[in-house]
Amino acid sequence: MEGGYTVGKIFRRPISVTERIWLGFDEAFGPYVNQAVLEGTGNVDFGLLKAAVATASEANPGSRLILKDMLQGSF
Repeated sequence: MEGGYTVGKIFRRPISVTERIWLGFDEAFGPYVNQAVLEGTGNVDFGLLKAAVATASEANPGSRLILKDMLQGSF
């Protein structure tokens, strides 16, 4: 995986310059967030939704990263 590495089942990577800018904007002008709104009709099957998120996360482990420590050496 480009820019990242896996230790056991844990995927790690440094934050990008763009992500660092977003974090700075949040501190300076907060809250600065990315949001998505999905519209549709009918009911959501939360079991299917949970399974779909698990499948997507397995295919792209970087989509569920959590920032820990002081910006992880992203200077």
